[in-house]
Amino acid sequence: MKYPTMGEDAIRPGLGYMLGATVLFTYLLMIMGTFVTSTGTLIMLSTFFVWRRYRGLPRALTFAVLTLLAFAVVLGGITVLLEAPLLDGFTHVAVISSHLLIATLVLICLVFTLRYVLKSKAATQKGHYKLLFGVVYLQVVLGILVRYSGATLACPDFPLCNGELIPALAGYPVMLHFIHRAGAAIVFLTTAAMLIRALRDGTGIGGFAAAFALVLFQALFGALIVVSGMFLPFIIMHGATGFMLLGYLAYQSMPHFFKEASEGRAT
Repeated sequence: MKYPTMGEDAIRPGLGYMLGATVLFTYLLMIMGTFVTSTGTLIMLSTFFVWRRYRGLPRALTFAVLTLLAFAVVLGGITVLLEAPLLDGFTHVAVISSHLLIATLVLICLVFTLRYVLKSKAATQKGHYKLLFGVVYLQVVLGILVRYSGATLACPDFPLCNGELIPALAGYPVMLHFIHRAGAAIVFLTTAAMLIRALRDGTGIGGFAAAFALVLFQALFGALIVVSGMFLPFIIMHGATGFMLLGYLAYQSMPHFFKEASEGRAT
């Protein structure tokens, strides 16, 4: 099936508003750590109108969202039956963090759909947003695992970890926490490099400056979580800026993912 291009069909503002509300509600629930299935009604309505209006990519994306929601419901039932709090080790972490990992995929699919419906032009920095999006997504996944594995204070000091620049990686909590910190450094350096390149080229400065600002805020709140001993407002703001950054980069990178997919089908 040939997917329609980003320029086909006239946008219906009402659908854009509905998708925007669905994305916003999903984002707010993710900040609170609530099951993303709570957005089910809005997602069902958005899916209905998307399927009436579009074919191809938007349908595929909303179908993926419905599939993820169904999987989240089934997994939630299994979690209750298995009594997740009584599970040990990796299985415990995987089960209790799964709902937020699913929520990140739901958010990405919804943002991709919203970008398609809004038909915004692609940024000129082809490939750069995709790279940054991939790096940030991996970092978000690591952050979720750190949070639900109880490894948030495995390194109770900052910027050192247990008094060392590179700590003894004894036990998975310290290892996971330190990998997350190293990932944060990679995200910072990658975003900074892209902003410097944008400044040099004189294009796309605003987009990468916004991404860099979100990276700085998330890093700041992450450090404050450690030094404050997990003060709740810092935990909330750390998650909020992380998911906002992920959604922003998904929005910016979507046309590049889509264009490559279309070219692949044409060949």
